[in-house]
Amino acid sequence: MTDNVHVLRRINNNVVLAEENGKKIIVMGNGVGFKVYPNESIDEKKIEQTFVPQMESEVSYWEDILKEIPLDVLTTAQKVLELAKNQLDKELSQNLMVTLSDHIVFSIKRLEEGILLSHPLSWEIKQYYPKELEVAKETLRLINQELSIQLTEEEVPFLAMHFVNAQMNYTGGVGSEDVIEVIQQSVNIIKYHFQIEINQNTTSFARFVSHLRYYIIRQLKKEQSVNSLDNELIQVVQTKYAKEYNCAIKIANYLEKNYHTQTNENELVYLSLHINRLVKES
Repeated sequence: MTDNVHVLRRINNNVVLAEENGKKIIVMGNGVGFKVYPNESIDEKKIEQTFVPQMESEVSYWEDILKEIPLDVLTTAQKVLELAKNQLDKELSQNLMVTLSDHIVFSIKRLEEGILLSHPLSWEIKQYYPKELEVAKETLRLINQELSIQLTEEEVPFLAMHFVNAQMNYTGGVGSEDVIEVIQQSVNIIKYHFQIEINQNTTSFARFVSHLRYYIIRQLKKEQSVNSLDNELIQVVQTKYAKEYNCAIKIANYLEKNYHTQTNENELVYLSLHINRLVKES
């Protein structure tokens, strides 16, 4: 931070809406908002965290949320963000710190009121997002330790979905629940196409779900695979794995019908190979 950072508006004693080089930012720290006034420079030593709203329209939304979040919760959420980045080894949306803080505050309130909620997609989250679920378990321990509370195991799936959402920057309002729905429907298509039960406890199933998940993300974001395959290889797969390829087409048609996507030959080939491996172990 430099002298270019000026106060725009005090949100509370620990959070300030500021401006740096013409861009609005939110700075957080113990006492950073105490007795500050518009156009004053920010005391850099008091700043512990900085949050940059991605769009102007987000500013008032984040302000309203941050008004009600204690500093110790924000600090804990920042530690969770670092933990998740290291464990998942993926870029995560900066919004995670704020949305997670808001969730923690809400969870504490529910705990105090004796309200326990179960995530309606708990089983699916366990099957489709095992890495995020493991990080969520560590997160729960960290939250309970840092804030001296006892949130229950029911929070784990909710926390896991925060990490899933933080990896997904969709357009058109498509979220993680849509991805789970597509995965479920794709698995059903494979089951009926091959008339088999799928063993969901195999490495192949985990790999298939991982591939399918990112395939779906690319489709929903209207992106295509960057890897271009040789026409001869495409023809080999279409011939050798004809049944798997036809199944991949069914999944692509399902996506096209429900989400208006278009799947190229590269994606169909990769999907066919994953389906083949999955079917072999089922």
